[in-house]
Amino acid sequence: MNIVVAGVGKAGHALVRQLNAEGHDVTVIESKSQVLEQTPDYLDVIGLQGSGTDVDVLREAGAAKANLVIAATSTDEPDIVICLLGRGL
Repeated sequence: MNIVVAGVGKAGHALVRQLNAEGHDVTVIESKSQVLEQTPDYLDVIGLQGSGTDVDVLREAGAAKANLVIAATSTDEPDIVICLLGRGL
């Protein structure tokens, strides 16, 4: 499956690690460059810096064609926006 995950904090990292281990194609969106730079080093994922609430970033990440878009940021409001935007692409 093609999966886009926005947010690679503790929960997002655990989720991405599990999805990666199961063989899914994962693209992560993360606003913090330091976190993003470290993530692809130990996981086989594509990393994209930006906000998951930005439609252009979601499109660039392939959310329109993804089987699943997961919002795993640290706050509820952006998660809701990401899910609504991802669904509408």
